[in-house]
Parts: sequence; C-alpha cells; structure tokens
Amino acid sequence: MSNDAVIDAGLGPGPSRLGDDASAMALRDAGYELTDFAGVFTASTRFEVRVGRSGSAIVRGPLSVTQLGALAITSGHASTFDPLDHANIDRSVLMLDRAMPIGEHPVLVSHHDDEVLALLVRFSRAIPSTWTPASLSEGAAAPGHTRSRTRFSFAITDREMLDEILARVLVAPSLAEINAMRALFGSAPLGPGDPLPGKRSPSGAHPVLDALREALGRGQPVVSNGILAMPVDVPVASFWGLDAHGGLAALACDLGRLRSVGQRSIDVSLVELHTSFRMTVAGMTLLDHADHVLVLAPPSVTVLDATMVLDGVESPIVMRTARRTDGAREHHLPLPEQGRMRAMLRLRLAAMDRPATRL
Repeated sequence: MSNDAVIDAGLGPGPSRLGDDASAMALRDAGYELTDFAGVFTASTRFEVRVGRSGSAIVRGPLSVTQLGALAITSGHASTFDPLDHANIDRSVLMLDRAMPIGEHPVLVSHHDDEVLALLVRFSRAIPSTWTPASLSEGAAAPGHTRSRTRFSFAITDREMLDEILARVLVAPSLAEINAMRALFGSAPLGPGDPLPGKRSPSGAHPVLDALREALGRGQPVVSNGILAMPVDVPVASFWGLDAHGGLAALACDLGRLRSVGQRSIDVSLVELHTSFRMTVAGMTLLDHADHVLVLAPPSVTVLDATMVLDGVESPIVMRTARRTDGAREHHLPLPEQGRMRAMLRLRLAAMDRPATRL
C-alpha cells in the first residue's frame, strides 16, 4: 500500500479519550484503554505493530495514512456484515446505533507497510473531542458492546444497500422442499398456513458481493459500490468520534494490531521544514531558524527529548525549554549545519498513545 502524500486526518493533537456517556464509562470502568486515534492517523507516528496473521511478530516503526476513497450513505443508517461468510451472511449483520449524515464520506487507512491497522470515516471537519463505543446489535443498541462478530471480513454499508443484497442472496424455498428436508430428520410436515423458514443460497451469490470478495482476496481494504470492507482475523472495535457539541465527526475501526510503547515519536524532514519555514505537526508548531529549530508545544503535548537522525544514526540534541504564561512550552533545538538538509528531526512525546486492549 503506497502513501504518496502526507494526509491530515484532522483529529487534533490528542490524546484521544473516552466520553462520559454510559457506554464509554462502562468500558473505562472495565479498564479498557482507548486507542490513540489522533496518533494512529498522524503520518510518521511510531507505534509497536503486530504483523502477520498470528500477530506473533512485532516491529516498531512509523505509520502511514492513505485516503482509500469515499463511503456513500444514502439512507442515513448503516450496518456491518461479513461478505466472506457465504453461508451465514445474514447472521453476521449488526446495526450501528447512530444515524450517519447522508453523503459521501472520506475513508482513511492507517498502515505500516502493507499491514492495515485502523480505518477512519470522516463525517465533518470538526475535531473529535471524545470517543464512544459504536454499539452493534440486531435490534436496540447494546451499550458497551463494541466488537463485531465477523469471522473473515468486516464491512460497513448503507442499510438500504445491505437490504437489497440480502433480498437477492436469501432464496425462499417451496413448501415441498421444506417438508422433504423435514422428513429426512423425522419432523412433522408443515401445512399451507404454517410460517416458512428462510433458506440461504449455497453461494450467497450477488454481483456486488462477487466483486467485493475478489477484491478482498488481495488482503487489503476496499471501498466499492457503497461498501467499505476489510479482511480481518480478530473482532473489530469501532468508536464514534464526537465533536465538542456532541455532533458526529468520525467513525474509527481498530483492527487490534497496535501495542503501546509508552510514548510516540514524530519524524520531521528538516529540508521540508527549511523550505516551508513553518510546520504544524501533532498540535505543535515548528519554526526553522538559522541555527536552531523552535518547537512551540501546547500544554497537552510534552516533548521528552529530541534527536537528529542522519543515515540511520540518531544523535541527541541538547534541548532548552521555557514555559510561557499560557502554559505552552518553547523548545529550542540547536542543530549542526553539517548534514542538516539530509537529516530528520525526531521528537519523542510523552505517553499519548493508548492502543485498545481486549476486554
């Protein structure tokens, strides 16, 4: 999966935090640690990542963020399902508990090389101030139930689209077919007035599903025909991002492949900073000066230390810090002239990442 441009997901500097509603409080009381979605969807953030289907291998490295496409919502409501579970596709269906804005919404993917870590659907430009479980249920919302029950793949689509698909893949049997099957198991036959059970199509064939299954066979997320889907091997934890006024800003899906490293690091290209003079990264403002870089960090961001990375070698920077009256900090980072235009500036931030842990 390529990432040719740095994408700003607009989730703010973080750290991400659970809200104060009943569903979020139930998770907090159970000791659940929310994934730092602000960090996960910031390019160059460094996490420990579990790779491979077994998750046994762990690598530590920067993440990338790529825009995948757009999810079309036409009815205002959406459901999740498993398009790869041919025989039980209807049984995998769960409804999302909140209405979504009608329209086409950008889909972002956070990944480490080809390992997909999380999906994000953005409904507005507002910065989420809190996150709350996206309850998944067959009927009314089930507070605190955040994990999908999909086995092979995880998909989100408009409810009307899913209803149309299910109407095509579920075939009603005749009374004679039902009674022939009941006779094999010694059951009494049904009469003309008895309710008839549904019968699943052996293949679950549907033009949209067929194309989607072929795309999922490549092991990468896909947005196609109004469906966002991703092959998975663990239940997916989904969260709504709410803005300061309680409005719906985003939907984030954690694929369970992130681990905490106690802090995160941000890499900044010094040649890019020199060219633009001013950059905003993870809520901090970086200014390029003749002999040093000035980092303006808000009170919510703590810079632990800084290094210059040149040809794979990290050299510590003696950082001078001053606190301003508004609580922000100024960090003065003197930089050597030699190799500066080929180097990266690495800032290590305090423990702002809180990847999700399974209940």
